[in-house]
Amino acid sequence: MAWPVGSEALTGVWPIPWYHKIDAPGAREFTTAFERKFGKPLENQAWGDYLAVKVITAATEKAKSTDSKALVKTLENFQFDGMRGRPLYFRDWDHQLMQPMYVVRAKKKAEMKDKWDIWHVEEEVPGKKESWERIALSRKDSECQLEPMD
Repeated sequence: MAWPVGSEALTGVWPIPWYHKIDAPGAREFTTAFERKFGKPLENQAWGDYLAVKVITAATEKAKSTDSKALVKTLENFQFDGMRGRPLYFRDWDHQLMQPMYVVRAKKKAEMKDKWDIWHVEEEVPGKKESWERIALSRKDSECQLEPMD
């Protein structure tokens, strides 16, 4: 997403859902396999696409159906491994994916180890011992009203 911009043009602090240097079970192995196959680290889009297919496949197997209503019902509060060191899930009342974000700062060229090393992770939000709810609207504060699926 930001690699084509180049280190000279990148500045600021950003939120991102994935970084190829995440140190969590499965993340390092997945990143290594991706790098072997494609010759570069995976970025947000590749991680998200892979995870989407993996989750839909698991939900289809659990629901024993490809019916969209059955899949939505299965995905509500469905927990899965997003390679973050703790399960990710979709909330049942608004279908929000509950996952951490990484607050990153663009590195200066002198700080980079290679052309892919463009981010310094400032922090993971919420922290590893904090609830996902810390960074999402509460039901009380949300205007989300899902349509009935009956």
